[in-house]
Amino acid sequence: MTFSVGQVAVVMDASAIVELLSGDETWLDRWRAWTKGGAMILAPPHLGAEVANAMLRGIGLDAHAASNRIRQLFAMGLSSADRGLPAILGAIELADRHRLSVYDALYLELALDIDAELATLDRALAEASRRPDVLLLGPEDGRHEHPPQGSARSPAIVSAGARGVDPRAIPPI
Repeated sequence: MTFSVGQVAVVMDASAIVELLSGDETWLDRWRAWTKGGAMILAPPHLGAEVANAMLRGIGLDAHAASNRIRQLFAMGLSSADRGLPAILGAIELADRHRLSVYDALYLELALDIDAELATLDRALAEASRRPDVLLLGPEDGRHEHPPQGSARSPAIVSAGARGVDPRAIPPI
């Protein structure tokens, strides 16, 4: 599957993914709606490592359980969007401007570049994304802020992963 003009794209950060993999019904419902609607769900390539670290060190799962969660996540259809040096350079600028880590700024940079929704629970990232050209799924109530029609940024072409694993099949942490 390839990203096409007009297709909804969602960039999820690690905070939202951890909630999804923990069985949070709000995030499970959002995931189901996105996949049912044909949305492409994307993240920068470091997401897997960030989520694995949160599960191993933050939540306290053992290595086997954390590895299984990462496998399940990618089997559900999350796609990694590696845009190389231009993404890193853009993220450095965003990180400096908004006082974010470069890791977090990579999510924002990807969302901006492809006119995607940004799904996050990270307050600093959410605040940085409160721009007219980003659709934000907010940390508190899932509010939507819509970008103006005819945004100046054009979508990137990104390969998508396979879909098919129902998120309900993931046991809560």
